[in-house]
Amino acid sequence: MAADFDESGSRDVGEFLSTARDHSVREDSASAQAIQVMTVHQSKGLQFDVVILPELQGEALDAVQRNRLFVARKERGAVSWMLDKPEKVVVERDEVLLTEQRREKARQAFEGLCRFYVAMTRAKLGLYVLLDPKKVRASNNEGRILAMRLEPGFDPVPYELVGVGGLATWENGDRNWYMAHEVTKVQAPVASIAVPDANLGTLIRAVNKPLERRAPSGEESFVLRGGELLSTAREVKRQHGTRVHELFSAIAWLEEVPEPVALWKTKGWVAADVASDGSGDAAAEEVLRVISSPEVQPWFRKGGQQRTAWTERRFDYIEKGGWVSGIVDRVVVEWDASGKASRATILDFKTDAVVTEDDMAARAAGYAPQLALYVPAVMRMTGLKAVAIGKALIFTVMGKVVPV
Repeated sequence: MAADFDESGSRDVGEFLSTARDHSVREDSASAQAIQVMTVHQSKGLQFDVVILPELQGEALDAVQRNRLFVARKERGAVSWMLDKPEKVVVERDEVLLTEQRREKARQAFEGLCRFYVAMTRAKLGLYVLLDPKKVRASNNEGRILAMRLEPGFDPVPYELVGVGGLATWENGDRNWYMAHEVTKVQAPVASIAVPDANLGTLIRAVNKPLERRAPSGEESFVLRGGELLSTAREVKRQHGTRVHELFSAIAWLEEVPEPVALWKTKGWVAADVASDGSGDAAAEEVLRVISSPEVQPWFRKGGQQRTAWTERRFDYIEKGGWVSGIVDRVVVEWDASGKASRATILDFKTDAVVTEDDMAARAAGYAPQLALYVPAVMRMTGLKAVAIGKALIFTVMGKVVPV
């Protein structure tokens, strides 16, 4: 459903929520008749004629895993502190840790009850819960909760289940309800795959071939020199490039951020003593110099136009059997009078140490495959055709824009 909505090009939250509310899960006749085995999480949002919940006498709902982190949170959910969970003897002797453990157990119990509610509300006609009476009272699990709430005042009665004797400790409705429903048999088509001398792993891979993940950042076609690749300064340059991208991401439009350094300080991205011109911070100086460049600045100003800027936009899409996943640095979308996207431009920041026109052209050609993978993502985000999407690199050292 989300993928279909994404294909529509709309980015309106209210419209998405309305679509989600009206969405219905459609099943083909074969899958509707099949016995489906799934987790409670996988069943969320689905419904079935009959649901069987086995083995509900597991661990307690409020059980906390031993290797779980203690994460103390403030009222609004912000993390106050984190700690690897110490041994039980330590926790029981520290009031702060003991209090946090009680909160964690309460959270776990609440999540467990929510999960249990989902499990018990998937059935449309018949719900069957199977319990082992010897295990059900071992801890505060789902089975014990049911037993405590339903069994008092109900006398167990014999119940035959597929030839196995048992007791119904609680029952409501007509036991033979299914007799009133016609059974329809559907033969699902079975695909045969000829794999000679195949083991189970080979068959699974043949039927359900995993998608290969591609990241645009790994598509460059130029070759780095060995000295550059193995240079001790390469990591320093990488960290500098990361900071430059981070600082750019905070600026949608210069009209809205007239003092970028002040904004960066509030985010903790630059030190408090960095001057308004960025002096004292190489990354800040570079970004400010770039957005002041006559070639680059128009891409950071609205100029009274109907434009939207997306920064550090994540995307995932499936194409030709492959999974493409990445982040596009900046996309400027232009809108027409009716509110539809009319054009988009992909802008990718490059901190490469290139200073000549020839070097920039060579690097632009090498980065072309990377930017080509961004285009289908932006097409899905905007609903535009490929011809309406431009691509350009911004070389930050020289403050130049190079179309690709």
